[in-house]
Amino acid sequence: MTSTIPPSNASNQVDSSAEEASVSDITVVDSRKSFGRREFLGIGLLAGAAAVGGGLVVRASGGTAATPGAASELVGIPATFDHLAGLRQRVAFGIGRNNDVLGPNVEVRVRASASTVSFDGPYVRAVGVAGDDRLGVRPYYVAELELPASSDLEVPDTVALDIDFGGDRVVTYIDAVSTQRASFPVPGTAMRPVVTPTATDTLGADPICTRTPTCGLHGSSFSDVVGKDRPTILYLGTPALCQSRFCGPTLDSILTVVPEFPQVDFVHCEVFTDLTGTTYIPAVGVLGVRGEPVMFTVDADGNVRSFLSGPWGVDDTRAAIRTAL
Repeated sequence: MTSTIPPSNASNQVDSSAEEASVSDITVVDSRKSFGRREFLGIGLLAGAAAVGGGLVVRASGGTAATPGAASELVGIPATFDHLAGLRQRVAFGIGRNNDVLGPNVEVRVRASASTVSFDGPYVRAVGVAGDDRLGVRPYYVAELELPASSDLEVPDTVALDIDFGGDRVVTYIDAVSTQRASFPVPGTAMRPVVTPTATDTLGADPICTRTPTCGLHGSSFSDVVGKDRPTILYLGTPALCQSRFCGPTLDSILTVVPEFPQVDFVHCEVFTDLTGTTYIPAVGVLGVRGEPVMFTVDADGNVRSFLSGPWGVDDTRAAIRTAL
């Protein structure tokens, strides 16, 4: 069973043996200083994940290695988070240069490795997504990858993503944890029946929905509907305060499909108790997620079937919901 829903048309593997440069023949240029926190926020990608990762530009030997931090260098920017080691899952990332995000029409391939010492697996084609400039969402790429796991299940893994961006190679990093050590409910396990604010019991949250107009998914606490013989969807995100700018579009993707699934209960929970963005709603801490937005799909028995993080679209939402039916 996969840990998240694979994107459409993103599973074709490509044999890289004929064109891959060996590790000894490439120059690694540290470009993590190219994009600071402000730049990451400005280009509309997930600040938290980007700060954890950083990127390395990898050039084939014979090329001119730019000065570390040079504005012309590409940088890989992780967009998903809460990855699980040893499982096949959806991974999204952006490619940045000069405080802008590139794509989505450039052909991109990616593979995951336990380190930059050796990349010995096949590339996987990544699907480019245009985003929406009106909403501040920049282009990004999505691939279905199996993330390697270390032998020590108690230690989080740092996974290197080797990205071929139209012939230029970029290495960036994401964290992955074993399913045994994950802080959040992983697919195949029981969902935590967290209490969420409702119109009749706000739990001190004001407002209970920062979308304009409000989403209408606050009629019941998640704890009152999960595992009650109906599939449930729990969405965590705060459209008004979301630094990545993904919360509004992902919540809209859910609202688009709500009429298609009358047999499913949908619940939206904000992240903060108010617009100051300083105090978390307790359910967020209980669930143990590291960022927003996220969506859990839960079957009628109360077991998690899929998990989405970062940017996603309507097709991803539909596919995720269907795993719980």
